[in-house]
Amino acid sequence: MLTIETGIYEYPPIWDISTPEGVDALVQELAGEKICLTDADETFMATADAFIHALQKQYGYTIKRTDIVEYGIEKTVARVTGLPKTTAQKITLGIFGQPQFYATIEPHEDVIDALKELDQHGHQIVVVTHRAKIEKAQPGITQGWIHRHNIPCSGVIFANPDEKVCLFSTLANQVAPGSIFLEDHPTTAANAIASTNGSNITVGLIRRPWTENSGMPTITADQVVPLALGTLNFEP
Repeated sequence: MLTIETGIYEYPPIWDISTPEGVDALVQELAGEKICLTDADETFMATADAFIHALQKQYGYTIKRTDIVEYGIEKTVARVTGLPKTTAQKITLGIFGQPQFYATIEPHEDVIDALKELDQHGHQIVVVTHRAKIEKAQPGITQGWIHRHNIPCSGVIFANPDEKVCLFSTLANQVAPGSIFLEDHPTTAANAIASTNGSNITVGLIRRPWTENSGMPTITADQVVPLALGTLNFEP
């Protein structure tokens, strides 16, 4: 996937799984391949840090990354600031609804390094993210970010958490052993594991403040490649 002419990774295409035909085409594309199915926000994008900055700059409220001990940052905003839950949710959705916000997100370089190493091991890197709404407002914002930060990526899929689990289940025994699914949403990771009776895809829940309290095993960035290669003693 690395282009000799430019030395950067190609601009990733979007894979549409909104129809049975789209799912079938994706399965045909990835069947027999080792894949890394990876979430984007807070898996390899430092979205929470960008949100913390935007919250302070736009509304004057301060929260710390370590305050985010449960999934759903609006819950942290309400708890730390004392705002009503409805107000905290409105503020949170307002920030995430701004297309310009996504340009401020920095990468988790350690996870991106792991993705690049998996690419060198022959894994197809497939980004699956719940960003369909913001993409309608500003098409290409996710692909552009991935390209700008020089991330190997075979394709981008827009899917909500339930659709992610369904996709995981569909691909579980179609792709090659040694495949991996990276996620920062504990419920999505747990549901993916529960969706199949055996799978060629190992689930890795990335260690974040809100995943450490989930009761599930978590992995750091430097454990991603060993987990995929089967050299890490890890039981989901």
